[in-house]
Amino acid sequence: MLITKGDLFHQEAKVRQSGLADLFRRIEIVSEKDPATYARLLEEFGVPARNFLMVGNSLRSDVLPVLALGGHAVYICAKAFMPHIPESNYPGQALSVYGFLEGGVRSCEIGPILRGRDAKTGKDKPGLDLVRLAIPRRVYTMNHMRHVADTFVSLKQRSAGLNGMKFVKEAPRLRHFSSTFDWA
Repeated sequence: MLITKGDLFHQEAKVRQSGLADLFRRIEIVSEKDPATYARLLEEFGVPARNFLMVGNSLRSDVLPVLALGGHAVYICAKAFMPHIPESNYPGQALSVYGFLEGGVRSCEIGPILRGRDAKTGKDKPGLDLVRLAIPRRVYTMNHMRHVADTFVSLKQRSAGLNGMKFVKEAPRLRHFSSTFDWA
């Protein structure tokens, strides 16, 4: 199921243009993404919250309401989280590091560092800049999830003062594993 929020015609057009429509049995366009909306949809489809995983880009409307119901959410859009950091300063890498420093939360950047550079231009390949939280499904409790959420809520509240990162040493291959970074 795909759940999106906004104007019906605009959201339908976005889904159609994305090419994702055929991958979902149902597409729900809602006016609000809050615990009540998610609870209604989960009940309608007979899905227990503990079996529901939200992949989203908004801490406020995708992650926190799902966690409040006992569901799971694991991706954060770094560009939306820290819009003041230019892509060239790798907001996803920075957010991943801040999550670990702030709360010991392990994560990894799924963005330009992982994608690498275009061989012809030498520029980072374009695309989303996400942070994937490394949360093993079978070994955490809701207290663990609350700690993760609290960590990123705290970071978001002071995100305007957070810095991006730069390469100190860029590995020619597998740069997401072997490179060295510093604050930009």
